[in-house]
Amino acid sequence: MEIGVRVRLARQRRLMDPDDPLELVVVVDEAALRRAVGGAEVMRAQLRHLVEAAALPTVTPQVMLFSAGSHNSMDGCFV
Repeated sequence: MEIGVRVRLARQRRLMDPDDPLELVVVVDEAALRRAVGGAEVMRAQLRHLVEAAALPTVTPQVMLFSAGSHNSMDGCFV
């Protein structure tokens, strides 16, 4: 298994760690939610996973709507 995949899986497990869960605040561009990648079944599974993660008390998802226009990360990344 690729190292990147192992890291992502370990991070997902930490989100549900009963003793010391990670806190995750994420901003997802609306385009990422609407762009169909992998077909309808894959998209359904991805959105279902997002809904389940959003139900965790340490996960705060936010969506950057198209109507928001440009934003500060348009010129690069941010943390």
